[in-house]
Amino acid sequence: MSKAAQILTVLLDRALEQYGDHAAVVMENRTLTYAALANSADRLANSMLRGGIVRGDRVLLWTDRSPEAIAALWGILKAGAAYVPVDFAAPPPRVAAIAKDCGVAGIVTTGSQAEKIERAFADAMPRRGIWMLDSTVDRIGDCPVVNWPEIERERSDRPALSIDGEDLASIQYTSGSTGTPKGVMIPHRALFAQAEWTAMRYGLGPDDRAAAFMPVHSPMASFDIFATAAGGATSIMIPPRIAAFPAAITKTFSEQRVTTWYLVTTLLIMMLNRGNLRALDWSLLRLIAYGGETLPLGQLREVMEIFPGCKFIHVYSRTEIKIRSYHEVRYPPDELDTRQIGEVASGFRMMVLDDDQRPAAPGAVGELWIAGPGMTLGYWKRPELTAEMIRTIEPAPGDKLLAARTGDLVRRHADGSLELIGRVDSQVKVRGFRVEIPEVEAALQRHQGVDRAVVLAEADEEIGKRLRAIVVAKKNGGADEPTLREHCIVTLPRYMVPDVFEFRAELPVNSNGKVDRQALGASRDAGVARRKP
Repeated sequence: MSKAAQILTVLLDRALEQYGDHAAVVMENRTLTYAALANSADRLANSMLRGGIVRGDRVLLWTDRSPEAIAALWGILKAGAAYVPVDFAAPPPRVAAIAKDCGVAGIVTTGSQAEKIERAFADAMPRRGIWMLDSTVDRIGDCPVVNWPEIERERSDRPALSIDGEDLASIQYTSGSTGTPKGVMIPHRALFAQAEWTAMRYGLGPDDRAAAFMPVHSPMASFDIFATAAGGATSIMIPPRIAAFPAAITKTFSEQRVTTWYLVTTLLIMMLNRGNLRALDWSLLRLIAYGGETLPLGQLREVMEIFPGCKFIHVYSRTEIKIRSYHEVRYPPDELDTRQIGEVASGFRMMVLDDDQRPAAPGAVGELWIAGPGMTLGYWKRPELTAEMIRTIEPAPGDKLLAARTGDLVRRHADGSLELIGRVDSQVKVRGFRVEIPEVEAALQRHQGVDRAVVLAEADEEIGKRLRAIVVAKKNGGADEPTLREHCIVTLPRYMVPDVFEFRAELPVNSNGKVDRQALGASRDAGVARRKP
């Protein structure tokens, strides 16, 4: 396929031609057909082009989940720009820092964010304008605002694009080990290849009603948006007001007669524990795909017993390499099923390498490296990190290829299957989101009352992982639990705020003089102050 054909908007244009009157997005009593979705996207794209957005610009997408948010994402792509999705509930200073880092030319948002933008974006205001999806605001600071009624009056013809598969489609910011987020640059061809293969391998078609769990800023939302379009399926979106209530989520999806789920493992556990699954009608549900974290064997067996007619797919994916695996778990599952990486699209190559980037010995644990069409372009303005992640390697004499390291430790079994063992760094998954532990520690240590802070990720029966902060406070520094929690809330996304705060007079160290994290994880010493919300 030519590079010109590997752009994401081809998926929507094709769905429009084949399934124009078919529902693309449903949320409660609101439905957008593929024709309506494409129409809104084209109008927004034309408005952006008239406002000065050009090929390669970055546009911040700061919205909650809604049909309009999906139309806006497609509109940004149709204007030839790259969308930069951020958490709707993220602290405004963090969002402004991201906007400044990648030099956004525009913002797509809602009226509820107007005051936050005016306060936090003083030195990061977009050059071209702000497009509002739901309200009328004249100006924000010195930046022009285009309101939804104006967008609806724009031309509805399809913009003429001159981009190809190597053009930037999105920058997705992830937690950074240095204490600041880092942006992964994702070209069209990477997301296009992922969507095409997923729709084919998972069997997505116009009869499918796919449960759309993930917020727009989540990398896993690419399934809800792009893979469903590739198959002409319908995304059933959860309204924000019930997103925190597992029982309400399951009730909605049962009533909407969903056929497929693709969700983070943490949410699957929450639905299992508090979603009242056994009492609902799941007669049309055919496939449950889950990933992001391993699912304990006991809970995997329990959920498989509730849905005996479903296929269960354990998914492996990475933000830096747009890959999505397919491992079908058969009943009864065994321990390997909880960690196995399954098949991937043709063209991908998965290698288990040692520290010298040579093939690990049979059965030995090594780092997983991946080459193929899902390769991203690296990190925005972080050439040193890009060079660390993406390298030309020679796993065998004369066998040179460009590959990306994943940071995941794996073992290849005699049958060729790959078992996920753990991480080589300090990255963990919390509630389905990637968290770099040093970023949370850096936020804590910016508080004037904190002398030292260490954060540990611990197993939690319901959410998979929780964060425990161990703090050495300065005398008379005012670093108590409520103060530090509030400090974290205004500087970090909610999923990165520690669940538990502990206070100690000192931290244990090992023979190298470094903090002994293993000792901290094992100890529950008398006199430790533990406070949980």
